[in-house]
Amino acid sequence: MVKMVIDITPDSEGLFEISELLSHDQVSLMRDFIDANMICLLDRSKFKPNTCLDGSVGNYRSMVISRETHPDIWFTVFEDMSINDIPLTSVMLNYYNKGDHISSHRDKQNNIYTVSTAVTDSSDCLVFETSTGDVICKDNPGVGYGFYGNRPVHRVPVVTSDSRVTLLLMYGN
Repeated sequence: MVKMVIDITPDSEGLFEISELLSHDQVSLMRDFIDANMICLLDRSKFKPNTCLDGSVGNYRSMVISRETHPDIWFTVFEDMSINDIPLTSVMLNYYNKGDHISSHRDKQNNIYTVSTAVTDSSDCLVFETSTGDVICKDNPGVGYGFYGNRPVHRVPVVTSDSRVTLLLMYGN
């Protein structure tokens, strides 16, 4: 069982880092899973678009991974993951081609914790906008960058790599 304990301090604005959210082997398994399931990715500029603060919609593709939708990969990689005893409930796989992006937005789902981790090596990043300036989270496969609730404004700048894949692990929705 993968149980993580996260201390959210008032000055962190609800942001935290998990140095090894996924192991190297789990990242490799996810890469294989993605290669085998590319046809399942939905165009999020058309299907349930992620509307940004400026009214634009994000350009990327995604799919949901859960115990019900993809039990094999769920039980191999994600089963029994929790943060502060709150269980992982679903994973959103986001796939970006070169040039894709998501402008500044707040997540609309009601999770207690959301954690993003890269699955591919790239020079791209996730950016959180805080009261003290931007917090840039470089893609580093297996490292998790998370937040409490859905309040942090964040964005994915224009992707410069041929492909960028991230997982959003959602706890307690």
